[in-house]
Amino acid sequence: MSTQDRSHTLAPETIQALSKLAQPTLLLRSFTNQTNPQTARTLLEDYRVNSAGKFTYKFIDPNSDPVSARNANVTVDGTVVLEMASIPKS
Repeated sequence: MSTQDRSHTLAPETIQALSKLAQPTLLLRSFTNQTNPQTARTLLEDYRVNSAGKFTYKFIDPNSDPVSARNANVTVDGTVVLEMASIPKS
């Protein structure tokens, strides 16, 4: 996404880094119903679009989905967890 004042535009360095991700990357972000994830969703969608299919994201509400939150080691609202795929050893 781009805006006239460039306040919501990814830096060229960010776009380059996203395009060079070596392996699939998943970002988990926790949000409860007390926070609004829209700004983060907009930014993360820009990351996804510029990643050549290697970056995805998922929001977890620790209140409504405590199992997923526990599995991701999410203990507080606003936690970010970044997971990169393991590369099998040959």
